[in-house]
Formats: sequence, structure tokens, C-alpha cells
Amino acid sequence: KATGRSGIIVMKGTTANIHMKNTNIQTMDAAAIRGIEQDISQTMVVENCKFGSKSAEFQKNPITGYQAQIGNVIYMKLTDAIAIAENAKGNTTIKLVRDLNQRVGIKPEAGKTITIDGNGKKVNVRDTRSGFVLEKANVPGGTVEFKNMTIGHSSTGYIIYTRQPATINLT
Repeated sequence: KATGRSGIIVMKGTTANIHMKNTNIQTMDAAAIRGIEQDISQTMVVENCKFGSKSAEFQKNPITGYQAQIGNVIYMKLTDAIAIAENAKGNTTIKLVRDLNQRVGIKPEAGKTITIDGNGKKVNVRDTRSGFVLEKANVPGGTVEFKNMTIGHSSTGYIIYTRQPATINLT
């Protein structure tokens, strides 16, 4: 167990692939884990870990900078998690770990389901583009499921846009 003012900070321009097991990080006035650079692919593997902050700002999201999780691997970028899901042999669930403001492309392959579990988070698109775009895959017919999230658009454009035949489930 680690308790202090700050937890782990991954600074801008630093590549850090972190592996934690049986760890409890509680902070006073900062995020438990803070990733600052989002242009670098990074992962954090967590097994049986707890993260928290006494700061009201970080109580809901004690891990900042990171965007998505598959199993026990947390990804700095949602696009990295989606790439893993697209290349997986079976169905994959991606869980969001924080609110997002971005456009995301997904290529669902036939016979596979990619589930985006919002985990109660919000995804908002602020420009004239679409939020989630189902891109052209090699073989059409995959399924993308969106659940447990609020998807918003504060401009013109689409929340979900598909460029191929696909099944879209919203729950």
C-alpha cells in the first residue's frame, strides 16, 4: 500500500509500460496514476489493484491520461485498445476508464463483436465530424455494441456513422 500526496506520474515524452500486482495507491490531492503524454502508446497492467484519491477532483477518476481497458491492461489511447480488439481472434470488450472528447474509428470484422462498455463515462465530439465511425473492414458484417455510456455531439455531424454493413447495438 502506498499513500502520499501523489501516486505515479508518467511525464510527457516518456514511454512507461507499468505492471502492478496487489497494489493499493491512495493519494491526498492528486490522481493515483497520471499519464501526461497521449501521443505515445503505453500500457499499464494491473492485477488485484485499488486506486483512490481524497481529492474531489480525482475521486471519480483516480487514473488520468489513460483512456481504455481490456481485461487487466489499461491503455493510454482508446485507439490502441481498439486495434487490439480488431486483431483479437474472438469477441472483445473495451471498458472506458474516463470521459473522452474525440473521434474514433472501428473496423468490426464479420463474426466478431467489439463491445465498448462506457463504464458510466461520457463521450463527446466537439467538431463537425462523427464520434464513432465504423470504418470499412476487409469483410463486412461485424458487430459493435455500445453500452453504459452517454454519447454526445456539441456540433454538427453524427454520433455513430457506418461506412459498411454492420450490426450496431446500443444498450
